[in-house]
Amino acid sequence: NGMSRKMIKSPKVLETARKHYNCNNIKGVELENQGGDGSAGSHWESRIMYGEVMVASSIDEVFLSDITCAFFEDMGWYQ
Repeated sequence: NGMSRKMIKSPKVLETARKHYNCNNIKGVELENQGGDGSAGSHWESRIMYGEVMVASSIDEVFLSDITCAFFEDMGWYQ
């Protein structure tokens, strides 16, 4: 759609996202591009990762995905 997107494409995130979505062509996991400084570029894109704990919007039921755990592991925050 001509919009620029920021993505996380660290090794474990790519491996986990490709497995999760059963797609070897994934180039990265998109980050939110709306919501200003509080959410744009610092949370997963909600249209892709809806319900995940690391999206900027809140809903009643959330989950912690393998993709977020992979991101934490790539950053050295989780093992």
